[in-house]
Amino acid sequence: MGYLARTFKTPVDRIRPHAKFARLGMDSAASVFFLMELEEWLGVELPTEIVFAYPTPAELARHVAERHMSESSAKGPVG
Repeated sequence: MGYLARTFKTPVDRIRPHAKFARLGMDSAASVFFLMELEEWLGVELPTEIVFAYPTPAELARHVAERHMSESSAKGPVG
């Protein structure tokens, strides 16, 4: 939420988890930069269209968390 607040110069308390990215002012160009930063922060690759498939911070976070959990489970136990 902090990243979105900084990017769109909006107080963090005004960024709602269920607000659509488009409503926050994110267009396709901004989504590319957002995803690049998110990929770097998370250490994962994300397809560009993910912001449109999961159009709110809450939906995107849930999807990324579920994807991470399923990938971790598929790798099996470490050690």
